[in-house]
Amino acid sequence: MSVSELLTPRLRLRGWRAEDSEAMAAINADPRVGEWLGGVVGREETLARLQAYAYHWAERGFGLWAVEERATGRLVGRTGLMHWDDWTASAHDAEIGWTFSPDMWGRGYATEAAAAALDWARTQSYLHRIISITLPHNVRSRRVMEKLGMTYGGEATWRGFDQVWYAIDLVR
Repeated sequence: MSVSELLTPRLRLRGWRAEDSEAMAAINADPRVGEWLGGVVGREETLARLQAYAYHWAERGFGLWAVEERATGRLVGRTGLMHWDDWTASAHDAEIGWTFSPDMWGRGYATEAAAAALDWARTQSYLHRIISITLPHNVRSRRVMEKLGMTYGGEATWRGFDQVWYAIDLVR
C-alpha cells in the first residue's frame, strides 16, 4: 500500500523513509515528549514502531504519516490514524494522534497536520468514527482535539494510564 502524501501550507505528510529513524528517535527520547506518551522511547523501540506504522498502512489502508516542515525539509513529528484493538471504551475506526518535536510546539502544527489527516479520512469510505486519546492534564492536545471539532467522550483507563477521549463522526 502506498502512503498518500498530503500537503498543508507549512507541512508535508508523507510515508516514512529509512533516514527518518534518527530524527524520530530523538523526538521520542525527549523527556518533554515522553511526559505525554507514557515515558521516553529509545532508538530500537522507535525503529520497531516505524515498522509497525508501515504494517498498519498495509493491513488497514491508513496509518501514521511522517510530518516534515516544507520550508526546511526537516522531520518535525508524526500524525495520523491508528486502530487499537485493545481500546474498548468506545467504538472507533481509528484514533487520530500526533507527536511533534518540542521546539515545534505552540506553532499550530499539530492542528494543521491532524486536520489534513482528518480531511483525508473523510475520503475513505471505511472510516466513520475517529477518536483521540490523551492524559487528562494534556491541555495542549485537548485543545487540538477541540479545534478539530471533536467532542469530549469520557474517561477511561487504557494501557495503565487514566485517559480522556474525544470523538468525531465523519460526515460525507
